[in-house]
Amino acid sequence: MNAPARRSGATPRSSLSLLRDQLHVVVPALTVGEGHPRMGQLLAQLRTTAAGMTDLLAAAEPAARAAIDAGLEHAAAGEYNESRTEFLTAYRRLSILLHDHPDRRSSAVGESTQRWRPLR
Repeated sequence: MNAPARRSGATPRSSLSLLRDQLHVVVPALTVGEGHPRMGQLLAQLRTTAAGMTDLLAAAEPAARAAIDAGLEHAAAGEYNESRTEFLTAYRRLSILLHDHPDRRSSAVGESTQRWRPLR
């Protein structure tokens, strides 16, 4: 398991969810704020998280790990379109992995989420 997950007591699933959430923020940020000064900070945080999860990603979803690494390389070279593509690939792979995870209740498939319930 990765070092950050061991320190915080996080499970592999919560660690992967954290990484997916970071990708969920970075992709739109790259789309609308390529030159924004905070972009470097977001990418640095993503790099740190992914580096701490190298072993977990290699075991759970090596394609996502490769996509994140490629995305970071593209971002460092200023190739933001390619970076977005790689990060979207990683996000999709992690989403599929987390969605099909054995901890997920099979009965949850048909349940509506509270977030999308209409206001009364």
